[in-house]
Amino acid sequence: MQFSRTENPPRFENYRVYLPFLRRDFRRSCAYCERNELVLGGEDFFEIDHFRPISRFAELVNHYPNLYYTCAKCNRCKASTWTSDTALNRGLRFADPCQEDMYSEHLEQLAGGELRPKTSCGAYTCDHIRLNRPDLLQWRQGRTRIGAEIKALESLVAQLRTMTETVLADDRERLRQQVSAVESRVQRLREQYG
Repeated sequence: MQFSRTENPPRFENYRVYLPFLRRDFRRSCAYCERNELVLGGEDFFEIDHFRPISRFAELVNHYPNLYYTCAKCNRCKASTWTSDTALNRGLRFADPCQEDMYSEHLEQLAGGELRPKTSCGAYTCDHIRLNRPDLLQWRQGRTRIGAEIKALESLVAQLRTMTETVLADDRERLRQQVSAVESRVQRLREQYG
């Protein structure tokens, strides 16, 4: 997923004040692993990452476009790593989730949830942020299973809606309630697994 910045906050002298703006811009999801607050247990598991680390780019410490909403694990893995100019010329760099969809352009997900780099940028990003950590493999496997479940539930909803037209009036309301319950489940799954 590529994140779009829609917030236009005023300039603050402390980058931490940008947190609510970042939460909205990154749809309450980690810029790197894409897990959301629902999966990780809330906003307390998220931090602000300086995409270009302040150890090398001190002038960007409070620059909003340099700030990314990330889970604590991805932020610790990336830390203050940044590629050298020589490595950059070879395409070794972090994929920028605000400029590109790294999961379609630079990485491909295999059946077991593992990510395989498609580009040198994908390899660099995957290796340095450790995007094949066991917890991420497990989450991606679950997301794949849930995607199949969502499709099955959506098919069931379509069948139930068709049935509501043919059942007796007494059964129609009960069937509509069941459809509503299934639709609510689908919505919760979409929110949790994106």
